[in-house]
Amino acid sequence: MSIETPDRSDDAFGPEVLLKSLQAAIPDGLTRSWVIALSGGGDSGALLAAAALLASHNRSLRLRALHVNHALQSAAAEFEAAARVQAQTWQVPLQVLHVQVGDASGQGVEAAAREARYRALAEAIAPQEVVLTAHHRDDQAETVLLQLLRGAGVDGVCAMPLCVGLGRGLHVRPCLGVTRAALQSFAQGLGLAFVDDPMNGDLRFERAYLRQVLNLPLEARWPRWTRTLARSAGHFAQAKEVLDEVASADWAAARRGSALTVSGLATLSAARQALLLRHWLKQLGFRVPNARRLTSLRAMLPLGPSASPEVRWPGVVVFRHDGCLWAASPWSPWPQSPVVIQPGQSVTIPDLGCVALKMADSPAQAGQISSGVSGLTLKRREGGERLQLTRAGQRRAVKDLLREARVPGPMRDCLPFLWLDGRCVGVLLPQGLWLDISVRADVHEAGWTLNWHDLPVSLYTTFIEAVNALP
Repeated sequence: MSIETPDRSDDAFGPEVLLKSLQAAIPDGLTRSWVIALSGGGDSGALLAAAALLASHNRSLRLRALHVNHALQSAAAEFEAAARVQAQTWQVPLQVLHVQVGDASGQGVEAAAREARYRALAEAIAPQEVVLTAHHRDDQAETVLLQLLRGAGVDGVCAMPLCVGLGRGLHVRPCLGVTRAALQSFAQGLGLAFVDDPMNGDLRFERAYLRQVLNLPLEARWPRWTRTLARSAGHFAQAKEVLDEVASADWAAARRGSALTVSGLATLSAARQALLLRHWLKQLGFRVPNARRLTSLRAMLPLGPSASPEVRWPGVVVFRHDGCLWAASPWSPWPQSPVVIQPGQSVTIPDLGCVALKMADSPAQAGQISSGVSGLTLKRREGGERLQLTRAGQRRAVKDLLREARVPGPMRDCLPFLWLDGRCVGVLLPQGLWLDISVRADVHEAGWTLNWHDLPVSLYTTFIEAVNALP
């Protein structure tokens, strides 16, 4: 859900302005529970005060606050303490969320912290709750300008929407129509105590550089530049809605389950191919690639049917298989070093789950290993392996069997190949075991079962879908 930011002619902020903005975003807002994202700074402190004043005149309005402590800077404890004071001043319940910001994976500390923050907020809210953040018009304009300087597309420069879904509730930015100065004036008028973020003065950060170095000359030449760019963000948001409609229609025509058909993509222009690829990845919850990787994805389309290329970036791998493009979270290959497993053992393979060799509960069925086998070695494929899967059949190259079974090429290095006495005797797949007849249990023999469980969800689901996809 996206609603255009109101364009106000004044720079005032208070309970009335907050109420009008929320009524524009969510008409039933007063019947919901509001959750203030409280940083301990002046902007969110002003938002908390305005919301508390509204709640004091409307007893049906439920109000609470959440503070996210990233522990990324020395002032983190000071921010938490300030948030506690602000919440106590207005008698609003406060919950503090402690998060760990993991590997930035090339996206920068600020972006990684933002992802961790919104993830924590989404998990902390109840159904139908509304998280209010104090993003204002200056933030909006700065975001548009920074995204333009980074070469962002329409998705980036449409900046921040007034209202979007978050977890089981909503995220509303009710202050997008007012300036930073208006929030500060309101906070000062109430004598609010708050903490200044040291990062705002650190010119190593892009937003701080914009505020401290570029803002004054921009205002001197274009006094209304923040209002103008915020209005442009609204125009870009409308354009994005149209593009989303086009991409949704193209996806419906080109999809096969969660995959995209190469033939469907091939009917589109280069611009619509790029649009659909970005839309597809966003719908699957993956980070959208940059222009260079997007070009690499499009380069996969004209390759022959036997090709199995892949493109990776942090958090996602896209590969071509069976006439489609597939996307999944990255998986690890089977270890290079042999893994020895004895009857009755379970062996855990980091990032690939657990393999267990156990006695079968009943006499031999398809896929049971002879009880005479004393141990197996599990290795990654080397090439040239052959198996005889039926007594009437011939020994065949495993690569041919994998191709006929439609096992994706990039996933074949994840599979453990079974070796006994120096020869390959089987392949363990997520959905079962291929076993050479030389080690298969007799009909009345209770043999061994080899099970692979606790696989990464992305590996298992993508493997099963790719193997079972309709041609």
